[in-house]
Parts: sequence; C-alpha cells; structure tokens
Amino acid sequence: MKIQTAYLSYFNLTPNFENEFFHKNHEEIITVLRRHFPEWKKIKDKHGKGFSIGFMVTRKKGTDNLTIKGPSISKKLQIVDYTIFLPDEITDLNHYIDLVFEGIGTVLAKYNIPESEALTMKIECKNEMAL
Repeated sequence: MKIQTAYLSYFNLTPNFENEFFHKNHEEIITVLRRHFPEWKKIKDKHGKGFSIGFMVTRKKGTDNLTIKGPSISKKLQIVDYTIFLPDEITDLNHYIDLVFEGIGTVLAKYNIPESEALTMKIECKNEMAL
C-alpha cells in the first residue's frame, strides 16, 4: 500500500547559485507539511485518495518574483508536484520561510484550501526554528 504524504525537495537551476537556506530548515518545513497534510481533503478529492503532493523549491538566476509552476501529475506514481521558484533576492532565513510558505499557500489556494492554512504552518515552522 502506498503511503500518501507531502514531499519537499530543493534544486538549483543555475550553477553556483546556491540556496544557502535549505539545509537550515528542511526538516522543520517537511514536519509541518506532513502534520497538516491529512487535513487537505480537497487535494484528495481532486486527485484521488492515494495521491501525494510534492513541493520543489527552486532557485534560478534572473527570477524576480515568486513564481509557481505546475502541477506535474504522475498517475502511475500518484504524485502531484508543484515547483516554487524563489526570487533572486532573499534577505535572510525569516524571509526565505515567508517565501516558501507563500508559495505553498498559492498552491493550496488552487484547491480552495484557506490562506490561513499556510499562515498557520508558517507560524508553526518559525516557532520550531525559534525565529
């Protein structure tokens, strides 16, 4: 039986343009996402009960604004993936967390999940990181 969950991954599309924040918060973000994932019934209603959702946080030189791409859907693997392109300018870890959860909130809004869900997760994440 496939376990349904939320995934989080990072990758850079521009050589030597590193995401210096991802190693500082990956565990906290994924823990918060997985804690809330069972409540996202509308994603399950749309794609099926066995589907998982993935968020790929990406850095690409020349990105001025937070941009969301997707979904990419694999019926075989039962995964719905979205890519969150972060802007070039990120001031600190706090700003980074704000951007990631803004992107997650944008994705959740596509499923009519209230904006307050992303805000709650962001606050929980920052509390766990003592930000």
